[in-house]
Amino acid sequence: MSYGTNSTPNLNSHKYYEAFAPQYDVVTGEEDREFNNRVAEAVARSQAQGRLLDVGAGTGETILALLRYGIPLSAITAIDPSRGMLNELSPKLPEERIRIVQRDVGDFLTDPKELRQRYDLITCVSCLELIQDAPSILGGLAGILAVNGVMAITYVEQTDPSISKQIMRAAFDDAYTLHYYPEEIIDNSIAMSGLTTIFKQRVYAYTRRPPGEAPQDVMYTVQLARRFGAAED
Repeated sequence: MSYGTNSTPNLNSHKYYEAFAPQYDVVTGEEDREFNNRVAEAVARSQAQGRLLDVGAGTGETILALLRYGIPLSAITAIDPSRGMLNELSPKLPEERIRIVQRDVGDFLTDPKELRQRYDLITCVSCLELIQDAPSILGGLAGILAVNGVMAITYVEQTDPSISKQIMRAAFDDAYTLHYYPEEIIDNSIAMSGLTTIFKQRVYAYTRRPPGEAPQDVMYTVQLARRFGAAED
């Protein structure tokens, strides 16, 4: 699972990930890899390649999944507000292959230097539920997506019957507030940003084990959108 917030940091979640970072890969393990593999498989089918921006990169499992699926990445930028999580990511890739940015995505999207960059692939996996104003963030990310580029996101629907706030809070030790977005809100945000949805699939991931209850899976929506248009010079 990756991590990102809006431009107003949630201090509880920051502290949580700093403390959790050294154990994150061990605890999430195979579930995290499998979920990121599902996203990478969809990205591979879209034939996206080139410059990658991974939002809420966490310990880098989304990036590693893309590489496992043979997606050609000419440059990799990973952003996350948690230094602890990024410290776990750093040894996984050669320094010359990746630019690591410790920054909140909302702040990142207000930096004129960063706004001049363009990316062929933007991934935002398992972190929209940690963003207070996801539609605004999606619009900002769409603005730095290159023509014919692909944005891959995942989210949990507020109305999804497979999940409740109690389940998620139990899984995260009531560490912070989670945010849920109905499908139509995400779809409208993508369309208003000038992107076209090219793939959408619901998948179960991350088995949650609320105290005293049977394991329950979380249903995510995996969605890919492309910016169609004439090739840039």
